[in-house]
Formats: sequence, C-alpha cells, structure tokens
Amino acid sequence: MDYFNFCHFCLNPQVSSSAVSAEGHEITNLISNDVSKREKGFMVYRTINPPVDVTFTFMCKINISHIIIWPQVGNQKSSGFQVSTCNKKSSSTHSFVNVGTGFLKNEPGIIFHHAYEPMNSITSNFLRRRLITRQNSLNAVYAVQIKIMKTNQSSVPAILKVEVWGLPSVSCPKEVRMKVLDLWTNKDKKVDIRKEQKKPEECKLRSTAAALVNQDFEIPEDFLDPITCEIMVLPFILPSGKVVDQRTLEKHENHEANWGRRPSDPFTGKLYTDASKPVLAVALKARIDKFLIDHADVDELKKIPRTVGRKFKSSSSIQGNNEVIAKDDSQIEQNLVKTSVKKACEQIVNIGNEQQRLSINKQKGTCEFSEPTSKKLKLESVSSLNESMQNICSSSSSCSVSGSFRNDPVSSESGPKRTHEELLNDSLDAALKSALSGLPSFTNFTCRNQKVEKKCSFCDEKEVLYILPCQHLLCRMCLMKKTNNKDCKCFCNLPFNSADPKRYFS
Repeated sequence: MDYFNFCHFCLNPQVSSSAVSAEGHEITNLISNDVSKREKGFMVYRTINPPVDVTFTFMCKINISHIIIWPQVGNQKSSGFQVSTCNKKSSSTHSFVNVGTGFLKNEPGIIFHHAYEPMNSITSNFLRRRLITRQNSLNAVYAVQIKIMKTNQSSVPAILKVEVWGLPSVSCPKEVRMKVLDLWTNKDKKVDIRKEQKKPEECKLRSTAAALVNQDFEIPEDFLDPITCEIMVLPFILPSGKVVDQRTLEKHENHEANWGRRPSDPFTGKLYTDASKPVLAVALKARIDKFLIDHADVDELKKIPRTVGRKFKSSSSIQGNNEVIAKDDSQIEQNLVKTSVKKACEQIVNIGNEQQRLSINKQKGTCEFSEPTSKKLKLESVSSLNESMQNICSSSSSCSVSGSFRNDPVSSESGPKRTHEELLNDSLDAALKSALSGLPSFTNFTCRNQKVEKKCSFCDEKEVLYILPCQHLLCRMCLMKKTNNKDCKCFCNLPFNSADPKRYFS
C-alpha cells in the first residue's frame, strides 16, 4: 500500500509554532516548495528554551502510518520529542492526545510507527518508537503536534524536516480522497513533463556546459570575507593584516557605536588612528571584479552586488588612501572665500545692531547708550576682516576681491595702513574672534574654574551678606544704614524697598 506524505507542499498542509523563529529559519520552511528554504529547516530564536510546539494541520482527516523527524540544523540539534494528535478542527491544547515520546542519543533522527507495520525502507540508524493507539488517536487525525522537549547540550530547538505518512481517512468523501491522489501523482508528473519537453540534444549540451562550468568554477579563498564567508564587494585591509568587506566593517562599527565605543579592528580590538586604519585593497578589488566578469553566467554569482563609479567620493567613516576625484582648486578657494565673507559680514552687522541698542556697564550698574563704542568695534571688525581677506587672496592666484572692498573708506579711517607682512600674519580666525568679542560665549568653560570673591560693595565685609534687586551685595550694617534713610538707594542709584533685600548664601 502506497502512503502519502501529508507534510509535502503539494498536499497544501499548514504549520505553526509556539515560539519565535530565527531569521532565515522560519517555521514555513518545513512545508515550503523552495528547496533552498527546506534545506535551512526550522530553528527558534537563540534565547528561547524548550518546550516548543510545532503543529501541522492537514487538508483532510488522515490515518497515520508513521512519522519521521530529522532533528538537526547545522550544529543545533533537538534530542527529545513528544508527538500528539487531534481529531477536531478546533486544535486547542487540551484536545491533543499524546501518542509517542522519544529521546535521542547519537542517532541522526527518530521514527514513530505502528507496531504491526514493517519499516524496512527507512534508514536503519534512526531511533524507532512505537505509536500508542488510544481512543482512536491515529485514525481520522486532523492535526499533529510535535513538541521539542529537550536539546543537545546548549543548542536551541531545531527541526530540519518532518514527514507524516498515511492515508486519507475512510470518513472523508470520495471526492476528497481522489483529489489527494491527483495532487500526489501530479507532483511526479510535473517533473516528467519538464523532462520530456527538453530534447535529448539540448539536455546533453546543457549537461556538458554545466559540467564544464562546475569544473572550472572555484572561488579563491582570498576573495571571501573571513567573518561572513561571502565574496567581498569592497575589500579593506585592516591594521591587523586581515582583509574584510566594507559591509562587515560597517556592521561592526554600528555594533560598537551602540555600546558607546569607537571604531576598532574586529580581530584585535585596537582603535583606529590616522596611521593605523583600514585601507582599500585596490589590487584585490580588481581581481574580484575580473573574476565576477569571467564567471557572470554562474547562478551563484548573479546576486553578488556590483560597485559602480561615481564622480565624487561620498563621506564615510572608513577612508582609504585611494585617489579622490575633486573639483578644481580655484573653484574651491573661491567658494571658501565667498562663504567666509558672507558669514563674517553677518556677524559684524549683528554685533553692530546689538551694540548700538544698549551697553550695560556691569561695574557701576548704570545703563548708558554708547553708539560711538559700537561704531569703533564695527570699524575694527571690518578692518580685521579686510586684512584677513587680503591674506586669503594673496595665497590664491584665482581669487580676487573687488577694489571697493579693499579701498573701503571705513577701513582707512580705523588706523594707518599696515605693511604687507602684517597683513600676512592675520587670519580669518582673528577677524571673527574680534567680531564676536562683544557677544556672550556659552561654550567657554574656563569661567567655571574662576572663583569670584563675594563681599560687601561698601565695606568689603564677607559675612552675612544681602543681595539687592540690582544684584549688588550689602552687609548687615550697611543695609541697616541704607534702610534708615527715607529713600533706599544702592550706590548705583537704583531705588529699592526695605522688603526687597534677601539673604545671600555663597
């Protein structure tokens, strides 16, 4: 009697799991029609421990003959299984009945079978366990649940392949049984039809060409990334001497950045420096490109990314000592001068407007309007900017400044004409520093270390101080003298009420 494998994709089974699967090892790989996915099998996420349930639901009710399980995916192997069946469509946890349990030692797989059925066709080195027949649990089965109870050593639960062999139940309609038979037979006919459509001559030519390609095709070891074992797209030489792909370096840098660490060599852990950093392997890159072009017809190499040229080099954390196609030097210098002039002029205009409004004398506490001071600062800023621009232009032959800017009457009024050597000693940083000297600085941390001594503004007393609304300090004796008068005024002539002074704590 010929049985059907109801876990084959041609019979439209469904599968689900109680655990999250690892990337690339989804539970649907067990019933996929893609060979590459079926070879990967099912494996749960690395932090999940047994037990893990895998439930297969069939297109109709079946009578089970035997169940075969391949438990190993790579180095991950499951060693304990429990098989349960369900005769209802509402496949809840309580409706499953246990029909078999087995634990592996060194066997490559396990078979659950009937006691009266011979198993000569199955591999003899598999562990065999008899299915328990109770409450008609092996007939009219709608779903089968395989529970992974134990794993080998410290591996994660995994299953490479599952086969559930049996026949459609007698309770199923005749149309359903005929449909199962047609689907199973057409599975083999599709392969035969494809073979018949090919002519014998074409088959010989294709087989010969494939043999030649497979014979000549061999990927050199130095083309493979030692970490990912894939062909490198942009190989980089590390300070340790290893050669890895750019994508591997970027993943390593992102992982290090998540932990707040700087980029380093993935093999030695040493940080990159200007003298020790990844360098593009130009010769190896040329060899890899030639290899990909020569073997462009190989299917394994068609999905490998290719690099394309670009006019300008994009900024990246990994920089090699390769040639960079840049713009013309004269155009770069002109753009630099234009940007510097624009920023410096905006700073000068802003300073002039602020200084022209109001300047506060912090020592005396009086508000004075000092327009001449703002004009003087503005003249000095323009003069220093003019000198720095002449310094930049003198170092570049392609840069030119208009005569109206050099012969500005404002700059001529600020002082005598300076010599050429003095103009060369100035720079744009000095001009901006003088222009920004009137603005408060929020990035200068040196003021934190400077301790200002707090004392009375009249008698220099340092104990029991009171602060006024004008932010001046008075001792207790001086404050009592001030409050005894009818008009309470500070030495800066700002009036205050007797209730305004507050105790000051340093």
